[in-house]
Amino acid sequence: MDLKELFYSSLLGNVRPVREIIEKDHRGLLNTPLRHFLSFKDAVKKNVEVYKLSTEVIRERNISDEFYFAISTADLSGGFGVNSSLFYPTLYMLCNDSQRKRWCKDVIDGRLVGAYAQTEMRHGSDVQSLQTTATFDPQTSSFILNTPKLSDSKFWPGGMGITCTHILTHARTYINGKYHGIQTFMLQIRDPKTFQTLDGIEVGDIGEKLGFRSVDNGYLRFNNVRVPWDQLLMRYFEIDEKGNVLTEDSQNAKFGYGGMLNLRNQIVRYVLIHYAWAAFWSYDIIKNQENIDKTFVTNRYIHRTAHVITYTFLTVQLRALHSQFMNALAVNDLSTAILHSQFMNALAVNDLSTAKVLLVDLHLMSAGYKSLGTWDAIRLCREALSESAQAGLYVTERPFGYVGMVPTATYEGDNSVLLQQLSRVLIRYIEILMKGKQIKGVGASFNIYAKNVQEREELPTFDLETEALTFDSIEKLLRDIAFKNIAVNAEKFMMMMGESDMTTVWNEKMQNDLVYMSKVYLYYQAYQYSLTYYKSVQSKVESSANKLVSNLLLLDGLNSVKELYNLGTILGMIKGKKAYERLVGEIQRLEDALRPHAEEIRKSVMSENQEMGFTTGFDSKVIEEEGKTVHQETEKTQKAFAMQFLKMSKL
Repeated sequence: MDLKELFYSSLLGNVRPVREIIEKDHRGLLNTPLRHFLSFKDAVKKNVEVYKLSTEVIRERNISDEFYFAISTADLSGGFGVNSSLFYPTLYMLCNDSQRKRWCKDVIDGRLVGAYAQTEMRHGSDVQSLQTTATFDPQTSSFILNTPKLSDSKFWPGGMGITCTHILTHARTYINGKYHGIQTFMLQIRDPKTFQTLDGIEVGDIGEKLGFRSVDNGYLRFNNVRVPWDQLLMRYFEIDEKGNVLTEDSQNAKFGYGGMLNLRNQIVRYVLIHYAWAAFWSYDIIKNQENIDKTFVTNRYIHRTAHVITYTFLTVQLRALHSQFMNALAVNDLSTAILHSQFMNALAVNDLSTAKVLLVDLHLMSAGYKSLGTWDAIRLCREALSESAQAGLYVTERPFGYVGMVPTATYEGDNSVLLQQLSRVLIRYIEILMKGKQIKGVGASFNIYAKNVQEREELPTFDLETEALTFDSIEKLLRDIAFKNIAVNAEKFMMMMGESDMTTVWNEKMQNDLVYMSKVYLYYQAYQYSLTYYKSVQSKVESSANKLVSNLLLLDGLNSVKELYNLGTILGMIKGKKAYERLVGEIQRLEDALRPHAEEIRKSVMSENQEMGFTTGFDSKVIEEEGKTVHQETEKTQKAFAMQFLKMSKL
């Protein structure tokens, strides 16, 4: 396996063959900077073309519906992406057997297109605060759905504005006067032939927003909408037509959250791709310019590539395969040895105790790396705009890439809130060790510190000036820093809890500390994950590629140590009078070793320049022609605004 094969097999897993089909036979599905010149109407039409083509390829070539994983790299699926990444997995996980037979095949075959209508205008994704109601009517054996207030409208779901025919929605459920929590319903909102809205439903597109130019994000209100009783998803909460509750398993119902985690994991890869596009575009456009410091430009590119490689290997541990990802995956396919498949396999054999642990891990890791990954992508996409005068041109893809990345810090969970959720569990790890118990799941690597916690024994200090810097030593140092930082903050948190209430401590006094604590932990976990995967495939990789990958992983590990150097020193984890000089020297040594191979690495990673934005060879006449429609619409808008402004100002 050469470097290119290692990279793509890690990034795409077993959907790599589908990606090759796109590159060879359906290049129209690849991203193109010319999409900037599509109006919203034309962008939606393009989404429909992509969806139709994808379903045809699935049927004709007998390819699983994992096809969407491949086209997600092209970012052309628009609202239809939610159909496969969130709607279908949630539907499958929460349906009982008869409901799966009723709906799931229609989704895979393209006869039913769905959206995930959870988020409400006032409550966001805080599920327990949702206000949409579903009240059972025993006379008609149906639920009546209502939106109490305008602020309780479903707001933002992708694909709901125009394209979907069905939705999964969450509502406060009342049966025979008793409240049964937030339950999930499957219902039709549009006629699949005419796309006319059904009675009692007000739905439409929310209009312009930051990013998501090609996605029809929607709003929706219910006004006495009747839903048959058997469209309540019943795997964990089952009733009969009279409203008698047959099964009510509130603990296991949370497995339906796996659909959201599926989407969050895709976001990790999505923003990694945009990070890589920005990094490689910047290098490609600048490297041949005159009067530049080529060593600096190449070194910057190498550091960014090292980060891409680490996160690519990380995605192997996080990646979720949609639709048929529920099926057992090949044991010998290392690219699919992932947390999400373990979770789904545990559910398949009804191993609920294992599934619960994996669900927590999957939430923590997807939330953590969604946060870290989106912030990294936002930062780099912005930096790329300042690194070349050409970056501001639409055709370069850079402005669109930046605008598309900015809202990722907020949607599907605000980054700071998600990292606070992770910090809550990290503090709990310390409490578990203090009680003499073992941590289960992803935090099990901290069990080695049980004695340090129980007997308050200090961790050994790493002599950065003299000790060897290897994969294992760097991983251990990052783990020690992460754990010591968690222990210090846990102690601080517990002391403050004796002086104030939980809300004040959590949101006012320690919020920044807790968010940073989670980030430090994620630096360690990312490196640990990437090394675990790399070591599992190392014997299959060509020696020349192994040398490059090893140096890139070492470089990224040392960059993490450099990032945490001050913290490590303050915590007493790093010593050595010339420790920092030694660290910088090792980084420079790796730069020198990798710089002669910069072009070799570039050709092996993200080879489709079209997707990153044109750097050379684009025809200005083509761009001018493609842009006519949008320019005309812009001129109309500007004229309308000017006239309105004149009226308002009484000029």
